Amino acid sequence: MEQYPEKKHITYESAQKFVQAIQNGDIYTVQHSILRLDNHRNMILSANPIYNIRYQFTIWVTVISTFCVECGLPVVYAHFLCSLTIQKAYFINTVYGIQLLFNEVTMDYTCRMHHIAQLAGYSKKILPVIEYVLTHWTQRMTVIQIAERFHWHPHSLSYAFQREVGVSLAVYIRQYRLQIATDLLKYSDFPAYRISRYLHYSSHSHFIKLFKKQYHCTPTEYRNRFFYYYWL
Repeated sequence: MEQYPEKKHITYESAQKFVQAIQNGDIYTVQHSILRLDNHRNMILSANPIYNIRYQFTIWVTVISTFCVECGLPVVYAHFLCSLTIQKAYFINTVYGIQLLFNEVTMDYTCRMHHIAQLAGYSKKILPVIEYVLTHWTQRMTVIQIAERFHWHPHSLSYAFQREVGVSLAVYIRQYRLQIATDLLKYSDFPAYRISRYLHYSSHSHFIKLFKKQYHCTPTEYRNRFFYYYWL
């Protein structure tokens, strides 16, 4: 079992630095900073340690989500990840398991913010296309539909997007949807076939094929690797 460092009470300054590191997409700092939810002497919300850490988890994840939105994280994704992980925390019955979940979700937010920070380098023509993909993943999207929306010829958009981003628009959409699928597999108990429908894949078998190509395992194998890890 993972050993935590000696307990130190959370100070306002340390908490502020931790949240700022997440906002900035500072993966290294977040990886090396463990914010212990049970160390906050000014935030005892229940005498029951499980209830207490669940309440603190809810507060911290909501705060982090809100601050990330202020720094550019799409609201639809921030609320999606926040609600998924808070629901999962209420099914975990150990302090250690909830702390592990918190460590995982803070890293997920940090990685998303790291990606958001990189968007500043894209042109004014391509950036709106990327932002559209990041905020409309719950809807059906095709290159033709996006091209029409932004007044591009589909071939011209595909060429310009690949030249600037490094992958085609179709691949970018596919990779982002698969990233959302990993969140659903880790943090929810939705069956894989429902996830494939939710993310508008043509079939469950097509979803499995693309997922395995991207992550070198099936959705079920991915869930078995991550979902049950927290049920300690």
